[in-house]
Amino acid sequence: MAAEPLKFVVVEDDSLVRDTLKLLLGSHLHRSFPELPDLLESNLRDADAILLDLCGPRDPSGDSNVARIPELKARFPRAEIIVQSGLSEVAVMRRCVQNGAARYVLKDHLADEVPLLVEKLQELRALHENLDREILGDSNVVRSLKRQLLDLRLESSMDVLVEGETGSGKELCARALHASGPFVAVNVSAVPTELFEAEFFGAERGAYTGSTQSRAGYFESVGAGTLFLDEIQSLPLAQQAKLLRVLETRVFMRVGSSQERPLRARIVSASNVNLRELVQRGHFREDLYYRISPITIQVPPLRVRTEDIALLANAFLREMDSGRGKKFSAEGLRTLSEDYDWPGNVRELRAVVKSLAVTIPFPVLDRPEIRQALGLDSPRGRASAPTAEGGFAPDWSLGFDENIAAFEKHLLGAALEDRDSNGAREILKLSRSRFYEKLKTYGLNRAGTTSS
Repeated sequence: MAAEPLKFVVVEDDSLVRDTLKLLLGSHLHRSFPELPDLLESNLRDADAILLDLCGPRDPSGDSNVARIPELKARFPRAEIIVQSGLSEVAVMRRCVQNGAARYVLKDHLADEVPLLVEKLQELRALHENLDREILGDSNVVRSLKRQLLDLRLESSMDVLVEGETGSGKELCARALHASGPFVAVNVSAVPTELFEAEFFGAERGAYTGSTQSRAGYFESVGAGTLFLDEIQSLPLAQQAKLLRVLETRVFMRVGSSQERPLRARIVSASNVNLRELVQRGHFREDLYYRISPITIQVPPLRVRTEDIALLANAFLREMDSGRGKKFSAEGLRTLSEDYDWPGNVRELRAVVKSLAVTIPFPVLDRPEIRQALGLDSPRGRASAPTAEGGFAPDWSLGFDENIAAFEKHLLGAALEDRDSNGAREILKLSRSRFYEKLKTYGLNRAGTTSS
């Protein structure tokens, strides 16, 4: 089955150029307009790409068209804006791109460029359809994020840093960047310090006590795929130096071997804190920061994309309702969108929807039950709604010191939940002696549960 044609819109006053573009685009030509005001005054609302002539009879300098590119982007948020012109001045090209154009094509090169544009946009459309299923949301910030992910997926050799709050969807973005080969996700904070080299570099038989056979590490097993390093901010400085060396040389050696092996993988790192600030405080190597972040993606928190909350909540409810036909009322969706800041982001929203789907006996999930689930009507309040990691709610019947002690115990338990003691100590940035002193104080064992 042939793919559906793209929708190219052409803005061009020269009839000869219009005829040329008609031949080059074929069935992909959707509409033509002589000048930009004609397009903006039309009722057209949908396009995959707009080929915009920079200069026209009423705008021989092109200044007006350049200034109206943001208006064009707002009207057609999903469209690629491609400026075509006979002007080859770098300053003009720069202004077009700064105002929102995706490409600048010289008219002399249209015959070569247009077929390549069609091919690229067909590929982008297929990727975009997959991405819309993986990353839900249609707010402006999410559209911008998807656009960046699509562009970077096509540049599969570039290492990328993904920054965003806990629960905002950093791993989803990493998977969206993945083009081919294995995808290996590693929670860096969960790798014991003493096993770092064996886990990442691999080891030969007999390289260390208990090593009875050779084994491949993450660098080797991922091949030419994607290695996702989650919580990269928790990597100790000594291990940062070892990772830096591999990323600089793109080679590594197994522990106990002198044979160099190539690193062929794309490295996607993720952090839930601002790494640049950690660099300034001396907690993260500056040279490693620049090595892992030639491109940085900022994942928006849910509180700045509240228009996506209804879409997300409905999707999560359909997934978890198991055919029972539950649904949100309009007031219920408004409550989710307007009454709460979602400190745990999309992960927290998912957990809350799951809790509502399981615990509320009514077919319609309405405002009172949702506010109760979020703790918004509790006289004591709450620190956050239930999250995948668990929340902490202060007890206002206790004093300040008692609440601080309760929070410290909660924090230690949360750090130990998915990590061994070394990983928990490193993510909490506590010295060994202070860490074990805290465990003793609160009666916790190394698994984060209360000692008997």
